[in-house]
Amino acid sequence: MRGCDFSHCSAIEISFENAHLMNCNFNDMVLKSANMRQAIVSKSTFIGTNLIGADLMRLVAKDCNFSKSRLQKADMREADFENSNFNEASLFEANLERANL
Repeated sequence: MRGCDFSHCSAIEISFENAHLMNCNFNDMVLKSANMRQAIVSKSTFIGTNLIGADLMRLVAKDCNFSKSRLQKADMREADFENSNFNEASLFEANLERANL
């Protein structure tokens, strides 16, 4: 599913576990409580995306744009966010334990 445009979609509690979603557009999408554990989403955009309570554990998200995203209570442990943009993102109560920022 590389290069897909999911912008403005609603996918509450969806599972993208272990999915390869590089270079995708997730802008303004609702991914509340989504399971994206160990997915690869490098070079994707998440501008204004709702990821509240999402499971992003061990997510590979290099060179991504998470600006203005809502990541409250997201599990981001051991995820790789190298060179990613979190400008104006909400990370309240997000778990970033051992994450690569």
